[in-house]
This record gives sequence, C-alpha cells and structure tokens, in this order.
Amino acid sequence: VAPPQALAGVDQSAAKVSKDMLPEVLTGTLDHIVGQLDMLTRTIAILEQRVSLTEDRVAGLVQVQDIELERKEYMQSFP
Repeated sequence: VAPPQALAGVDQSAAKVSKDMLPEVLTGTLDHIVGQLDMLTRTIAILEQRVSLTEDRVAGLVQVQDIELERKEYMQSFP
C-alpha cells in the first residue's frame, strides 16, 4: 500500500481497493480495527453525555449555593 504522500496527486476513486483484493488476514485485522474504533466512538459518546450531565448538575448546585448565600446575606442585614 502506498504512503498517503504518494497518493496525494492520485484520483481518490482510482485509489480505492476492494476487500477481495486484500489478503484474508489483512481484511480480518482491518475489520477488527474498525470494530474497535466503533467501540471507542460509542464509549466517547457515552462519556460526553456523562460529562454534560455532570456539568448540568454542578451548574444547578452553583445556583442553589448562590441563592443560599444571597438569602444568608439578606437575613444578616436585619439586626
């Protein structure tokens, strides 16, 4: 397989290789890599959801804390 630099000037449609042209071991390895990349993609998506939920919860806690602080300051302003 030619390095990416060698394919820079080549029409990409002509550079496509079908699975039938590759050895079975290589296609199996590539399929395994694609499966692993798919798993990583799904894992990252789940982690992004968890981070977003955590950020939302922290933002909610900050709001509650700000309200409580304002209430406490308001109550202390009365003798």
